[in-house]
Amino acid sequence: MAKRIITILLAALTLAMLSVTGFASGDDIKRPQVVLEDYQYSLYSDEEESLLEKMQSAADKINTNIGIIIADELGGISEEEYCEAFVEAYFGSNGSSIVLLLVADGSGDIDWVYTTGKAISVYDKQLDNIFDAVYYGRNSGVSPNYLAASEQFCRYLVENADGYSGADPADYGDIHYMAVLTDYQYALSYTESEELLEEIQDAADTIGANVGVVLSDSLNGKSERKYTDDFLDDNFGAESSSIVLMLVKEGTGNQDWISCTKDAYDIYGPQIEDIFDDVYYGMDSGASPNYPAAIRSFCSYLKNHQTGYVGSSGSSSGISFHFGTGQFVAIIIALIVSCVVVGTHAAGYKKKAPISARAYLDNNRTNFIERNDIFIREYTTSHKISSSSGGGHHGGGGGRSHSGGRGGGGGRHR
Repeated sequence: MAKRIITILLAALTLAMLSVTGFASGDDIKRPQVVLEDYQYSLYSDEEESLLEKMQSAADKINTNIGIIIADELGGISEEEYCEAFVEAYFGSNGSSIVLLLVADGSGDIDWVYTTGKAISVYDKQLDNIFDAVYYGRNSGVSPNYLAASEQFCRYLVENADGYSGADPADYGDIHYMAVLTDYQYALSYTESEELLEEIQDAADTIGANVGVVLSDSLNGKSERKYTDDFLDDNFGAESSSIVLMLVKEGTGNQDWISCTKDAYDIYGPQIEDIFDDVYYGMDSGASPNYPAAIRSFCSYLKNHQTGYVGSSGSSSGISFHFGTGQFVAIIIALIVSCVVVGTHAAGYKKKAPISARAYLDNNRTNFIERNDIFIREYTTSHKISSSSGGGHHGGGGGRSHSGGRGGGGGRHR
């Protein structure tokens, strides 16, 4: 009898396992899809094939559809609407999706990440970090490097599928930025030059932009801006994301200068004066001019003052608020004052007892008729408000609007 029971249980267990296997291999489980649209024709055919393989590998690992759009123009619609139409056209409601939209330089549009399904809860809290990784690749080589940006995107999705791991964008691939140190003044020893070049390289890899320093002897008849711009273009390329510090020779009467392009311009262009403050703090230390200290201060500033992109942190509004200590204290004081004022005014009011309607009735002329309401049936409706990310919900947010510009500014005349 016991053997018969065991046999029956084993048979039932086998049938259950077969049922689960059959369900898992059924049509309900679909392989995630990937779509790559390069409207700028920026990728070679072999690069597209390689990227599609990486996209599919990432999609399979995170079980999410992945789309990448390298857009030329958006046709007059918003970035969010553009991505939404893309998802509806290619993925529909088939599982969760995440799409990266990369826009052309100078278009005035904004890069965007669009999420649906479970990708909302997984990646919307990581938008800032996603764009950090994307831009780290985008600015490498001759910018914009859309291939590296897309590869960084795929690597990030896999590495952070369980939440942000805290890894640096540089850890996701073999991407290195260019670093140049040119000493026309012969002010640096060989050892100093080697050590400083390593620090410049570290700064370039950290900020995701090419970094150059030139100690000029003569400007060859050019203006400080023209000289520094030409140095940047000759060493890194006019379409790169780069920043160059030019320090002139004492007694020439020329002006120190900083030139920056593309995303490096977006980040450091507004900080030129502050950069020079740090540079001169180093320059004036020890035996002036202390070029090694000035260059180290330059590199340190770049690494410690990355403003990054203005992200939406999961909101598609594109609006962000930043409060300093002063503003925060002012808000607290304002709230306290408001509470005191409101409390003072409230204390001056006394609630009067309501006058009964019976005070206005003439009891001699009023007949009361007793009525009874019999409660028979209650009709109620309820709507379940779901906090899940399915059912047509979507998320995401924007990154940078790429100005494609260049600029800079001057320091001391020396």
